[in-house]
Amino acid sequence: MPKNLRRLNAENSLAPLCRKRFGSLTAKVHNNTATGVIDQSFAANLVSGPGEPGSFHGGTAFYNYGAIHNNVYWDRPVTTQTSAFTIGNGTAPPDSNGLTTTQMSNASNFLDWSIPAGGVWAMPAGATHPILQWQQGH
Repeated sequence: MPKNLRRLNAENSLAPLCRKRFGSLTAKVHNNTATGVIDQSFAANLVSGPGEPGSFHGGTAFYNYGAIHNNVYWDRPVTTQTSAFTIGNGTAPPDSNGLTTTQMSNASNFLDWSIPAGGVWAMPAGATHPILQWQQGH
């Protein structure tokens, strides 16, 4: 995973890599630099990193000096994280964007994602989080 991500979203070519490495459609960003943007993204797996097991690492980024948009979410019980990032002074969504697993399975909780109105995201019946449209049936 690159150390510095400029933009991570569903249309970015990193999405399949992130899904493969981390099992969800987004990955934990280690260092979101001052010019970095995390947009239309989520974390739905355990967030871990260096240090003691269960130590705090942020819902979507460890260091955040850039922007984590308000349309970024994380599954609070699964990731065990209560806020979007750990260290930094970048912008971030409110802690309330850390959703329960039940909330993650409801498309209406993903503001500005256009699910399923022709956007890149879909929410299949019984899913616990959104998937990319192309992943349906695979």
